[in-house]
Amino acid sequence: MLENPQMGSASVLNQMENEGKKLSKWELCKVVKDLRKFRRFKHALEVYDWMNNRGEKYRMTTSDTAIQLDLIAKVHGISSAEEYFLKLPDALKDKRIFGALLNAYAGARMREKAELLIDKMRKRGYACDALPFNVMMTLYMDLKDYNKVELMISEMIEKNISLDIYSYNIWLSACGSQESLEKMEQVFERMQGDTTITPNWTTFSTMATVYIKCGQLEKAEDCIKNIESRIVGRDRIPYHYLISLYGSVGNKKEVHRAWNLYKATFPSIPNLGYHSVISSLKRAFRKAKTFFSQMIEAGGKPNSTSWEILAEDHIRERRISEALSCLQNAIFPEVSKSWRPKPVNVSSILKISEQESDMASKDALFEVLRKVGCLDDEAYMSRIRA
Repeated sequence: MLENPQMGSASVLNQMENEGKKLSKWELCKVVKDLRKFRRFKHALEVYDWMNNRGEKYRMTTSDTAIQLDLIAKVHGISSAEEYFLKLPDALKDKRIFGALLNAYAGARMREKAELLIDKMRKRGYACDALPFNVMMTLYMDLKDYNKVELMISEMIEKNISLDIYSYNIWLSACGSQESLEKMEQVFERMQGDTTITPNWTTFSTMATVYIKCGQLEKAEDCIKNIESRIVGRDRIPYHYLISLYGSVGNKKEVHRAWNLYKATFPSIPNLGYHSVISSLKRAFRKAKTFFSQMIEAGGKPNSTSWEILAEDHIRERRISEALSCLQNAIFPEVSKSWRPKPVNVSSILKISEQESDMASKDALFEVLRKVGCLDDEAYMSRIRA
């Protein structure tokens, strides 16, 4: 199923069954886990459908039911997930199943439905650990309602519900989003005093971002150093943050050191890694073009976003010909077929072209827009300001 995503899960499983292979529940649940990891939600749901059609062989637990509800929401939408939930026997609806629906509501930013559901969970005694509160706080962060995050935290403390690492990190983010450094530092101090919690790299990247935003670069660098010491396993994402944050504080030496560490840790670097270092070098110093050339020489394949990042540097320096060349290159990468230039970049090029009476550049820009289908998109073109 992972090797051939075009085939439906049922076809693959039927074929294996016809060949006499015995498929255990444990093996099939492992397949579901892997499919979800790679965001193959439709195929994962098909595996459960296949097992449900053989109910006498595969007994479903409430945990399986919660996973199916989550998959139904992702594949068929919230309405289908609600229908599935309503059809379940009331006695079967434990906190995991309620939690799956709550998570679906929060992911769809359905505030009212999420708030009604967590009220039901409170009445049933299901809001007894950090998870549903974290889901609600994430929703409130998405909606920029930081006061509600504080209320969730207060409720947890009042009810003696232990905050986990996610609770603390969301709380820090809420303080940071309001640029309340004193409050953020108080939360961190409380976190350090909680013997059940070990701050992770997300903790320090959150705080570093806030310090940078408030201009406290020395404190930001102290936090960035803590990120590196807390990177565990084979996770690439912390390196992207590490490189980006060092760029934001203007430390080009550390950008290069973190980049070399990243390359030494992973044999292949995805485009996101290149984006991080190019953007960071642009912030730290204006040598992105040199690095970009080195990337191509080393066999890296820049995609459209990488080309546009470089174009933005040329636009900033009013090098319109070079900027257009980058945008023309951005059209071709196969992995970026849906790419369109940012309206703000198009507007800047148009403005400079008109100021310099450069009709040739203006025509070249419109040719780029034509090739990526922007000229026929009224909504897109309405955002262009010359």
